[in-house]
Amino acid sequence: MPPKRALNSKSVQSAGTTPRAHKFTPRPPLPLDQRIQRLHRSLVDQINEGYLDNAVRTCRKIQTLDPTSQTAATTHLFLLLQLDRYADALALLTTSPAGKDYERAYCLYRLHREQEALDVLNSLRAGLSEDELDLAREDGMGRRMSCLEAQIHYRTGDYERAVDLFTSLQSTCPSDSPEHADLEHNILAARHNLSFTSTTYASYLPPVTSAVESTVPALPARANAVASSSNSKVLMPSGSKVTQDMLPGSSAAAVAAANDVKGKGKTRPRHRLPKGAVMGAKFEEDPDRWLPLKQRASYLSSLAASGGRRRKGASKKEGMGTGMTQGSADGGGGGSGTSTPVGGGGGGGRGGKKGKKGK
Repeated sequence: MPPKRALNSKSVQSAGTTPRAHKFTPRPPLPLDQRIQRLHRSLVDQINEGYLDNAVRTCRKIQTLDPTSQTAATTHLFLLLQLDRYADALALLTTSPAGKDYERAYCLYRLHREQEALDVLNSLRAGLSEDELDLAREDGMGRRMSCLEAQIHYRTGDYERAVDLFTSLQSTCPSDSPEHADLEHNILAARHNLSFTSTTYASYLPPVTSAVESTVPALPARANAVASSSNSKVLMPSGSKVTQDMLPGSSAAAVAAANDVKGKGKTRPRHRLPKGAVMGAKFEEDPDRWLPLKQRASYLSSLAASGGRRRKGASKKEGMGTGMTQGSADGGGGGSGTSTPVGGGGGGGRGGKKGKKGK
């Protein structure tokens, strides 16, 4: 038999006692710089993995901890532009410091506020030097502004100005760059629209004064009033005719034609008329129409006039359902009275089959 293992004195507890609970001591918060560093690492990973919505929330956390961080503000702005959230980007630009006028103009352009975008570009152009506005610089602000301005003019229909701007951009662009092909397509589209609006579209339009329009007489004021009033629907009584007073200034032939048309296409009421009602005549409905038939005054008066006799067939309707069921006396007929079951009845007893007479 193996020897017993010696128990540790710390593990031995007295009967009826519970182990002591350890007191929770929270960890001290990390310093602010370490928290910001962790958020920056998370932001880089989220952008690299394509989780842009989470990256926007991380930027907001960094801006809450460090409102003066230009890196977080710029990253936040371009993330919103990448997600096509131009309204949020424009709201962010209103609270950010100056220096983002081009981005503000771009957001206004994407929000279809073209005139405001042009105003921002003009104010931005006034504050730049000639070197910064040089179109030969690929990364210069002048080239970016000219491209955006050309797109705005193309959208607003100023195709001539758009062709000039696209042509100037293409002349300063290398022929082997991808931008050259894009500018060539833009120039072709702008020229096509310019040609269509200036010459092609006008060639398909008829002349302003044609032979057909010159022969149409002008209608008098009274005829215009009659024509405008003829659009309204008038419910006329059946059998009535159009008179000369209804069409002032019209000839007898016009009145006869109106009566002919009225007779061919009669206007029907929208709902079915009550019994005895005539279109155009005054009609008073029975005040007792909501009461049962036998409680109405008209029914009681007709019953008194007939000497208390009921109508033909009324006794049959009233007697329906009051007779006995099949299996009553006299072969299961529908008569009334106390019945005695018969083995050979139509209802069938226990000993016979249903529907067959007993022998």
